[in-house]
Amino acid sequence: MSGILNFIKGLFSTESVSETTDDEISVDGEAVIRGTGSTQGVATTCDELTSWQTKYADDHQDFLTVKEALKTYQRAQGAIHQLTPLLEEPDQFDPEVTDAAETLLSDLQGVCEFIEARDSYNEEWIEIMKASHGDELNSYFEADTLTHTDQQFRAIFANDNFNRVNAAAGTGKTTTFGRRVNFILSEYDDVAASDLLAITFTRNGVSEMETELRETFDITGAEVSTINSYSKSVAEDQYSDLEFIVGEAKTTEIAAIWRAIKADDEYADTYEKFIEAWKKSKYDPNHPSLVKTHTSVA
Repeated sequence: MSGILNFIKGLFSTESVSETTDDEISVDGEAVIRGTGSTQGVATTCDELTSWQTKYADDHQDFLTVKEALKTYQRAQGAIHQLTPLLEEPDQFDPEVTDAAETLLSDLQGVCEFIEARDSYNEEWIEIMKASHGDELNSYFEADTLTHTDQQFRAIFANDNFNRVNAAAGTGKTTTFGRRVNFILSEYDDVAASDLLAITFTRNGVSEMETELRETFDITGAEVSTINSYSKSVAEDQYSDLEFIVGEAKTTEIAAIWRAIKADDEYADTYEKFIEAWKKSKYDPNHPSLVKTHTSVA
């Protein structure tokens, strides 16, 4: 964990090493703390960041995402960097300025420490969500003895920018998916069913997802689609004159295009070179009828 934190700190650090003389250092301590008409002071930044921390830490307002954590960490580190001249050369500034800088530094470091403990905070948030929604979600099982596992609850409640769930067949992925959609719609007032998109590989998967949402939670309006169907809709939306060919017509059309390429003098030479290169790499010269595989034996 410490390695990751050090990486994050290094990634967003605004510190740079440079050689300057005392004559080159000209910092208005009061302006750094209070700001000017065109720049925000560290005090204001610190107030915003500590208020942000309080809402998360005390109210557990939401899951703390990677994006939000890194963005806020960068702001805090930038503010700390602004305070550095005041703290490294305290004799050059009014005591009230250096005292304020020390207080602000402590508060900003507290914000950074809170972000560094993001995993612990999110664990607490998931537990709070489990306490708030767990009994209701468990009630949707037909048998009273059935409950969601901790892993399923995590899949339902974890709300990072990207969430990945790896699960084998029969482990309840479709059921957990339906619970997650219901949780999102009940927990976040600014999300509607029409804002959600679910993609699966098969039409059967689409049917199962739609049935789970409709029959268990009376949720309709979410877009559930196969990856092929959704990709087709995106392509048609972007290219109105695009024509899709399916079934036997697709095979026939591809064969016609291939014949046209072979017959075109402009591409004939390129085609022959491609075929020759492909044969050399894919065919066993001792058995030209057999295509070689890429399987290797260690």
